[in-house]
Amino acid sequence: VYRNFSSKDYIATQIHVKNGGIDVPVSLIYRKDQLTDTSPVILYGYGAYGVTMRPYFMPQIISLVDRGAIYAIAHVRGGGFLGEKWHKMGMGINKNKGIDDFIAVAQTMKQYPLSITKINRDILAMGSSAGGTLVAAAINKKPSLFKAAVLQVPFVDVLASMLD
Repeated sequence: VYRNFSSKDYIATQIHVKNGGIDVPVSLIYRKDQLTDTSPVILYGYGAYGVTMRPYFMPQIISLVDRGAIYAIAHVRGGGFLGEKWHKMGMGINKNKGIDDFIAVAQTMKQYPLSITKINRDILAMGSSAGGTLVAAAINKKPSLFKAAVLQVPFVDVLASMLD
C-alpha cells in the first residue's frame, strides 16, 4: 500500500522508435507533474531468448518517477515482445540489430517528448543477465550516449560461462 498514491498522477504509454525501417516498441512511465526538460531517463533493456519484458506495476520504479525520472523499457529485437519472428530478428548473427534498437531508443529518449526542442536528457542504461550484454555492447558502440549504466548479474563473459 502506497500512501497518497494515485494512478492519475502518472503517464504510462507506449511509443515506437524507428530504427532502419523497423518500429521498436518502448514502454514509458513518468509522473506528469514532475516531467521537466532535465528529467533523466532510466532505460531498461533485455532482448534475449524470446523473453518478454512486459510492463507491470513496479513499486521500485515509483520512487524514481516521483523524483522526476522517466522509466523506459526498450522492447528490442531478440526479445519476445512482438512474438517469435521479433525474437528471431535479433538473435544469433542478428544480435547487433537488438543492440542498434537499444541505441536508437536511447537517442530518441534524449529528446523525449519530441514536441519540445533543445532537450538533451541524461540516459542511464540498465540491463540484467543477457540485458547486461545488450547494455555493455550499446555502451561500447556509443559511449557518449550514456551518462551511467547498471549491469545486474551481467552475462558478459559467454566463453567462461559455457566452459563452466
